[in-house]
Amino acid sequence: MGKGMSLIEFFLENKQIQLWGEHLSLKQRELLLGLSGSAKSLAIASSVKYQNKILVMTSTYGEAERLVNDLISILGTDMVYPFLVDDSPMVEFLVSSQEKIFSRVEALRFLRDKSQKGILVCNMAASRLFLPDPQIFDNSVLKLEVGEECEQRELKIN
Repeated sequence: MGKGMSLIEFFLENKQIQLWGEHLSLKQRELLLGLSGSAKSLAIASSVKYQNKILVMTSTYGEAERLVNDLISILGTDMVYPFLVDDSPMVEFLVSSQEKIFSRVEALRFLRDKSQKGILVCNMAASRLFLPDPQIFDNSVLKLEVGEECEQRELKIN
């Protein structure tokens, strides 16, 4: 490992990882096998070098949550966007936290903002969730500045 080289740069020196990363530009599905734990997280984190937006789909909520935590420790919170749904529909229906809702809205904002770079992580259960029409979502964003006032009835009209 060279002087001043980051862990991701060191990881990218691997020829197979470079080849995999170059295939990401084809914008097709890629299956990543044979890596586990930190090695898999580093490979996924390194993919941001090749593509601005990466979608990672995992089979379970627990796997997605572990991956999100690993990626945040490598890239930071401003590059990782979790969109997680509980594997059990009944649990998802009964238990919903404000933090989970906020996380999903941030993930949708990330997808709509062409200038943002990062990784969206979701589990299979999230793929069954109905999402708003992108135009409706964009039009629902309310921008307020510090000190600006807004009446609640005005929000319902818009």
